[in-house]
Order: sequence, then structure tokens, then C-alpha cells
Amino acid sequence: MAPTSALLVKKHWAMKILRGEKTVEIRSCATKKRGRIAIASEGKVLGEVDLKDSFQIAFNDRHGRMHDMAPYNFSLMYAQHRVESSSQIKYRKVFAWALENPKLYDQPVDLHMKRGCVVWVKMDGSKVPPPRAPLAMKKVL
Repeated sequence: MAPTSALLVKKHWAMKILRGEKTVEIRSCATKKRGRIAIASEGKVLGEVDLKDSFQIAFNDRHGRMHDMAPYNFSLMYAQHRVESSSQIKYRKVFAWALENPKLYDQPVDLHMKRGCVVWVKMDGSKVPPPRAPLAMKKVL
């Protein structure tokens, strides 16, 4: 099923997500959305992923020190979120959005969005490319 919502992400992170290098998006709040979502950056839909879960992994105290919430450990989750240092995260509460099954589009698709959108954009008017047919295998003689 084609995504009906696009998550706005900085291009650097969007490409890591869509290449499967980043399987957790760090955000300041939880989300109730689940299922197939588009990943968008700089006015373009770059691909799509499955949003599987959202859960709090840490919090920052009033001095800006991050505290993990058991059983999670922000530093040990580096391979999933790719954030170099916890000091880069200024959110009071730190949530992980679990992502799976990335698909990078061959060509980005224009995203029509209203001004002021910060996190989510409804996919009204943005055409997601149809799934590609499998490449035909040539018989090698």
C-alpha cells in the first residue's frame, strides 16, 4: 500500500534511512503512526519505509545530561540511530522510531506541502512511483 504520510527528515539522515544504514529515527515525542510512510527532504519524497514502533529510550535532565531508560542504552544503539554523541540531542525526552524495509526511489518525487509543516506531511497530490517490475534475466550463452 502506498504511503499516505511523509516524514520530513534532513537529507543526510534520509539517505541513511533509505540505504538501510539507520533503522531508528530519534525524535522528541512518540508517534501513534504505524505502517508504510514516505521519507521526504528538501521538498522531495526520496523513498519509503515501514514505521514499526515508537518508544522512549532516554531523557535529558535540567543540566543537559542524558539518562538512559532501561532496557535501552543510547550509546549502544549507535548502529541503529547513527547519532555520534548524546550531547547532540537537546530533547527533554528522547524517543526512538523503529524503521524497517527501506526503499529508495530511482527518482525523487515532488512533495506538495503546506507552509509550516515540521514533522509530517499528508501525501495529497504527491504521486508515489509504482513498484518496479523485476528486471528480466538475460540468458548467457
